[in-house]
Amino acid sequence: MLKKIIVLLLLISTIKIFAQSSFNISTNISISLNNGLALNKVKGDLDFGEIIYTGNRFTLTRSADLGIEFEVTGFSRRNVTVTFSRNVNLNNNDWVDNFGGTNGTIRFTPNVRHTNGNINYVSSRILRNGNTVRLSNDSPLGKLYIWIGGSMTINSNQPYGDYKGTFTLTVEY
Repeated sequence: MLKKIIVLLLLISTIKIFAQSSFNISTNISISLNNGLALNKVKGDLDFGEIIYTGNRFTLTRSADLGIEFEVTGFSRRNVTVTFSRNVNLNNNDWVDNFGGTNGTIRFTPNVRHTNGNINYVSSRILRNGNTVRLSNDSPLGKLYIWIGGSMTINSNQPYGDYKGTFTLTVEY
């Protein structure tokens, strides 16, 4: 029995146990510094003016170069997606509340164009809702100019009053 214990002790003393005491791992870290995206009105509101209405149907049109101009500023050569109101319903509710009469609605259909990084209305292109456009390669800020015109049809026997509505333009990276 004593022999067995001595052999067992000898075996235990010759066994080496290895254990990992530390590990290393690497990972990538990144950051993208961009210029903030800005949208500013350069000129105008879209005011079709005061119309002497005779009760007959007619259409008013304002070309984009005579309408509203917006400047988009952001990271040079970066794509931006442009979305906007496809149709805007103008109403005379405030007029009716103040002066009486019948409520009415007129639909405005926008004509949206862009001139890339050119502040002048030269070689404009149609801009469809949801299109992606690349900002100019000006350094450090890229630019895009958007122009808004459009049309509206005044129906026969349209109620009188001052009609107002809101057009929304959104740009995002």
